[in-house]
Amino acid sequence: MAVTKEIVVLANSIRDDNRCVAGKELFPNGDKYDIGPWIRLSEAATKGGAVNPNTAKIAGHGIVHPLDIIRVVVDSNCNNPGLN
Repeated sequence: MAVTKEIVVLANSIRDDNRCVAGKELFPNGDKYDIGPWIRLSEAATKGGAVNPNTAKIAGHGIVHPLDIIRVVVDSNCNNPGLN
């Protein structure tokens, strides 16, 4: 089941012509956020569990940058610590 998560981007690097995007999950708490676990975006179709550069873009904004707060739809948890 797909869920939407809000994360603050803390990493966005190039990996084999793709992007490695990761950050911490955010939980709104009034006018602040509680910080949750690390989330690393991954696509099965890309080498090494990275994401396609187009996936790392936001319409009207371009590529995501560290400290951007983004919402992502997560289909599943790959739970693969070997994909670093």
